[in-house]
Amino acid sequence: MRSQNLLYLSLAIVFLFYILPLLFAFFKLDLGKIFVEMDAITRAIFLSVTTATFSTLISLFIGVPSAYILSRRDFPGKSVVETFLDVPVVIPPVALGTLFLVLFSETQVFSGILFTPYAIIVAQLAVVTAIILRLMKTVFDQIDVSYDYVARSLGYTPTEVFLKVDLPMAKNGIISSAILAWTRAAGEFGATIVLAGASKNVETLPISIYLKLSVADISGALISVFILVGIGIAAIAAIKRLG
Repeated sequence: MRSQNLLYLSLAIVFLFYILPLLFAFFKLDLGKIFVEMDAITRAIFLSVTTATFSTLISLFIGVPSAYILSRRDFPGKSVVETFLDVPVVIPPVALGTLFLVLFSETQVFSGILFTPYAIIVAQLAVVTAIILRLMKTVFDQIDVSYDYVARSLGYTPTEVFLKVDLPMAKNGIISSAILAWTRAAGEFGATIVLAGASKNVETLPISIYLKLSVADISGALISVFILVGIGIAAIAAIKRLG
């Protein structure tokens, strides 16, 4: 019984560790300021939503087939490729953004993207594509490969097996990955501030928090914080509903 109480105590400590800052921040929130800064908040939400949507769609388009190849095919250097593609997951986004900054600043074709809304999409892509790759590879790994063999015996081509067999079976995993990637993209800060900077022209919700904190506007920053918290809670609820 005592050991069980210790387990519950550890859970209570972790829960309080996260919930206490949220509660204190909520009581610090000036709800009247929302109406005063409605235009700026609306612009930040719109930019966050549109860029996250574009980056998530692109990430799914290139990430899902890539994850399928990594899950189902063997090729020379596969372990090296997998290791390299996992690096963006474990290094700080600001470091990832710096790598792209060097590339873009040294490449005339891409230099015009820097410090524009397009740079936000690139920053989000750099972060969430690796996440989708890892999540979707796990999803495809869990699908029994015997379904592929049956489909091939019925005359399906490898592409048809992917499109008509494995992709439908991975539907919930794709939706969950998309929700998680979209939420992560909407909250991306490190790579974004390196590639897009911090100005009113590229003010996503995380950049809005940074700009408010830079002038000690805690109450203004908390508005964007709670919007992002709400987005996160909605995303988690949607993923749990999918099972």
